Order: sequence, then C-alpha cells, then structure tokens
Amino acid sequence: MWFDLPLNTGPRIKLRLIKLHRFQIAENLMKRHAFILALISGMMASFTNSSFAWDGQRKGFIIGIGAGSGLATYKPYTTFSDFGSNPDSEMNRENKFALMTDFKIGYAPSNQVALFWMSKVAWFGHTYDYADGTSQSYTFASGVGGLGVAYYFQPQGPSPYLTAGLGFSTFSAPFERDFDGLFGSGLALGAGYEFSKHWSVEGNFTWGSPNEEYFDGEAGFKTWTARVTINVFGY
Repeated sequence: MWFDLPLNTGPRIKLRLIKLHRFQIAENLMKRHAFILALISGMMASFTNSSFAWDGQRKGFIIGIGAGSGLATYKPYTTFSDFGSNPDSEMNRENKFALMTDFKIGYAPSNQVALFWMSKVAWFGHTYDYADGTSQSYTFASGVGGLGVAYYFQPQGPSPYLTAGLGFSTFSAPFERDFDGLFGSGLALGAGYEFSKHWSVEGNFTWGSPNEEYFDGEAGFKTWTARVTINVFGY
C-alpha cells in the first residue's frame, strides 16, 4: 500500500497491505473505462442529429470544463477483524489547498434540465516522512465521478442553478507508475450561477470513501472537498 499506516498496526498488517489485489483493481478500471467510452460514443453518435446543433440553447448535446480552487481533506484508515476489541485504526485528517478541475458531458432534455457524466478532481501535493528518515513528495488526485443532473431556474441565462451527482470516488497518485488507485462510493452537491451565456461560477461539496477490501478487513480514505470553479459550458 502506498500510504503510511499507524504504528500500532504491526509488521504483519503492513505486510498484508503491501500485497495489493492488482487484478481486482484492473478489472474495476476496465469496467469504468468501458462505461465512459460507451457513454461518450453514444453522445457523439447522437451529436450527428440536427437536434444537437450548437444553437445557443441548453437543450441538446452539452460539454463543459472548469477550474478553480478549494479545500481537500482526507483521512486514511484501516479495519481488520483480527484486531479484537480495537478493530479500527485511523490516522489524523489532512487538509490541503488544492487545484480543482471539473468536466461534464451529456444531454439536456430541456433548457432547464441537464443530465451528464461528471468528473470532479482535487489535485494537491503531499510529502511523506518515512520511519527510516527518508521522505518523498507525491501529487495526489482525489476525485468523484458518475451521473449528474443540473436544474436551471431560468430557461435562458443569467440564471442560478442546482446540481447533484452520484457515483464513485477515487484516490490515486496518477504520476507514479507503481501506485494503485483506490475506488469507492462518492457524491457531489452544489449550486451555481450562469452569469453569461456558456459561463458560470459553481460551488460544490464532494464526499468519497475510496477503499480496498481484503479477506480480513479493508484500508482506504475518508475524503471530502469544498470547491469553487469557473466553468465554460458548450451547447
């Protein structure tokens, strides 16, 4: 495992965590990527229909990107059944200032309702100090993805709107070849304001519980982020 564990977990538990189930992780990645590919392929096929023209109306094919900043927090934990009366072991929660990115692609059945695939990621750095006196810096990505919906109070901008999403969460070090990501459930809630056609400011709260299960327990992170992004939305 690529994060430090509490000292009281003992060498036997640490050895178990080093033995990652790579096949299960690869299988989950393949399923997720296949779903995303199928969704994007369907959207692009539908885009050939005239109803998906870039006509300045929200109804139809939509795609958006955004960037901003915010607070990302995470708390590593382990749970093992053979710990007896003290099965749970948690580390301190870390708080990080993070770069936030946002991506959406989908279809709006009307000018006030949009359905989309979302990917919200917090990017931040952290330096680990190991017991042998060495240290190493990493760039972590804590994300939430899945199916999202937005409701605009007005059919044309300017307009406030509400948004929500439900799906999966991830925690990974994407620039490290020997680091495996963790996956779990995740959700996002937010609100925004489209201040000009195609442009909006949006605030979100995301929660996730990426983890990896073992035959006698699990290890993972409890994460949440608070973010503000500026977004451009094509329609």
